[in-house]
Amino acid sequence: MCPVDIEPPDITDYDMFRSPGPEILKKLRESPGRGWYVGGAVRDVILGRRPEDWDFLLTGIDKATLKKGFPGGEVVGSNFPVFLWQGVEITWTGESSPEKNLMSRDFTINSLTASLADKKIRDPQGGLQDLKERILQPLPRSISADPLRVYRAFRFKAEISDLSFSPLLKKKLKLLSPGEIEHLFPERVTEEFKKILNSPRPAAFIMGLKRFDLLNRHFSWLKSPEKSLDRLKIAKKAGFRYSEETDKILFVALAFESAKKNEMDRARSLLTLPEKWIKAAEQAVEVIPIIRNWQKVPAERLVETLEIFDKEILDLQEALVLAAGEDVRIGVASLFQKARSRYDNIFEIMKKLKNEISGDDLPEKIKGTPAAGEELRKRKKDWLETERDKHS
Repeated sequence: MCPVDIEPPDITDYDMFRSPGPEILKKLRESPGRGWYVGGAVRDVILGRRPEDWDFLLTGIDKATLKKGFPGGEVVGSNFPVFLWQGVEITWTGESSPEKNLMSRDFTINSLTASLADKKIRDPQGGLQDLKERILQPLPRSISADPLRVYRAFRFKAEISDLSFSPLLKKKLKLLSPGEIEHLFPERVTEEFKKILNSPRPAAFIMGLKRFDLLNRHFSWLKSPEKSLDRLKIAKKAGFRYSEETDKILFVALAFESAKKNEMDRARSLLTLPEKWIKAAEQAVEVIPIIRNWQKVPAERLVETLEIFDKEILDLQEALVLAAGEDVRIGVASLFQKARSRYDNIFEIMKKLKNEISGDDLPEKIKGTPAAGEELRKRKKDWLETERDKHS
């Protein structure tokens, strides 16, 4: 093992290394090979962050012995196979040292390792110094071995504050041809994209791709992503509360709002986004103009809009985030709140419409028939026109 150029960091919270669970760690320690923490988990512990993903390496072991020692696990992946056991990824090698395996990793800050036995940090590639200086340095053949690491580089920049690209990485990105990322499986790109949306600064990822002219291959449908992200931040400042999944749905909806249909179709072919996200985005594209112009559109159209929301793909209040956000300057929550108030009337009207025009009093002889639907829509239309006149 190469010597470490700087003193290993003083890690006070080694308990974070126990996060995968005592049973998993016990099993790894009892295996015939020697166990190591590798990759992002070691990096995150050094940064003082509790790791979310755990990668382990067993040295001095072959695949047959690994399968025997970890029943129920399976080998997944073709280019970079790993052994998946109880949700934990384990890489293995017949080598007695982890150094060769670490050479195949993406960046020096992810080539750190720590023994399960003593948790001592090993640093054969200078990753500690790069992490200290916040430099993202690729390992030899990193990008050519797996072009997905291009997107991963920009994701790390979004996750780690003050991280900068090394001159070598910048050179590799500038020389990268679009064809080098053409063959990436949509599923792999989608998983990276989901992680990016979970990062503290997803805009850094998107703007980074734009700077290096790499946005067009898989993310051409993101027309004004920085504005979309800012609008969501403003909505939260203005008091809107919704889940992390809804946050992603709204982001995709905002992106699709300004995209053309062929670009939306392209996004569906390039990424395996959850169908719920896509449908909500398409729904938002359809209904947001109606919400913005609710005092002018025909009452029949408003009734149809309400029926769309009855499908519960996109909540009406969430749609208001999209509608109101268009009317404000970026970064000003107070203006968002003011814009939102213009839509409160339709929000209340639609809630009342849903409660007051239920169809319970329809004649028994037409209930359950097409005539019942027509009568109910007529009642809603008449009611809406009356209510709208009150707010004109």
